Amino acid sequence: MKCSILSKEYLINNYIEQKKSIPIISKESGCSQGSVYNYMKKYNILSRSLSESHIGSVGSWKGKKNPDHSARMKGQGNPAFGAYKNHSKEKNPMFGKQHTIETKQKISQTKVERKSSAGENNSNYGKYGKESSGWRGGVSLEEYPSEFWRIRPLIRQRDNNICQECGKSKTENNQDMDVHHIDYNKTNNNSINLICLCKVCHGKTNGDKRHWIKHFNRKEIYV
Repeated sequence: MKCSILSKEYLINNYIEQKKSIPIISKESGCSQGSVYNYMKKYNILSRSLSESHIGSVGSWKGKKNPDHSARMKGQGNPAFGAYKNHSKEKNPMFGKQHTIETKQKISQTKVERKSSAGENNSNYGKYGKESSGWRGGVSLEEYPSEFWRIRPLIRQRDNNICQECGKSKTENNQDMDVHHIDYNKTNNNSINLICLCKVCHGKTNGDKRHWIKHFNRKEIYV
């Protein structure tokens, strides 16, 4: 169903002049958030960046103590406590092992055939470990600090549980969004460094990390 109400004038008035968010415009117009965003793209109306969305605003949790729920979710009170360590290390069948050069070449060739990689045009083609631009010193094995588990639900609330890369909602994905560290530093839990992504889009950030850091630092988001 087309949303005829979403004219260029309507969107400029509500989004640009009145500073309403995409979810609010969606609710008031009766159109889906995806439709609102698509019409904005059609009319070349740029959505606000993550930093712009916070200008002049005061966080809803500023000056407040952690609610009881957040306090219970800290450390061993969090049902996910220790899960990352268990699943990413000792319980991982590849823990302590490495693919052979032949296996890595086969994986690379498969990606080329499936057009999921640019092959030899990829800056990381044929590079492994420290030679790859995505190498971060093995930080993927580090555990998340307790502060991350506290702020994660707040980031989902801020981003309306919408993937900030593809625009799909929690309902469309049938699960909560992942919360991604833009600079890949798990100890940097400043809200400006965190962004909601669906499982598929989050998986894409495992490669060419310098590209994704630059991409998300100038990303237009669904707010």
